[in-house]
Amino acid sequence: MAIVKMKRLQLLALRPDREALLRRLQSLGCVEIREPDIDLSDPEWAGLGKPGLSDLETAREQSLLLGNALDVLRRYAPAKDSLFAPRPELTEGELFSEAVYAQGLDAARQVMEDFVRINREMGISILLNIHHVELALEYASRVIGIRAGEIVYDGPASQVDQAVLDEIYRENASGEGQP
Repeated sequence: MAIVKMKRLQLLALRPDREALLRRLQSLGCVEIREPDIDLSDPEWAGLGKPGLSDLETAREQSLLLGNALDVLRRYAPAKDSLFAPRPELTEGELFSEAVYAQGLDAARQVMEDFVRINREMGISILLNIHHVELALEYASRVIGIRAGEIVYDGPASQVDQAVLDEIYRENASGEGQP
């Protein structure tokens, strides 16, 4: 029998049976749970072990944003309710709140900054599907514009102008935009 290292095991079981099933798999020697061996002297792992002060502040801010988002989810999308259960109404003010939009945009910019850092420091290419044109043009070096499944623009972000955007987002024969 071959032993294969796995990075991830997904256990699907009824909630009351999951714990017992996992213990049974461990007792049979099918599953071993242990901490990964990480060498913090390796430059790729070292940054994870020693966050800077600004990193901790950013993490706190992101944690606060995540907490707010989870509160909204708990309020408007309770876990595993019936499909036909009534949902609390969301007011237009809550839906289109400038403060919520600004928080989301700040979080999106932080994610984009992380992508830029990963690309620069680790040399990893980033392929991103984004529909926020301003963010795409601000952070991307290359843009591929697709309309109705066809590539209508493929080039540097610096060369995207209103004519290119009009071509990407122009209306089709039925009068609907098809990005």
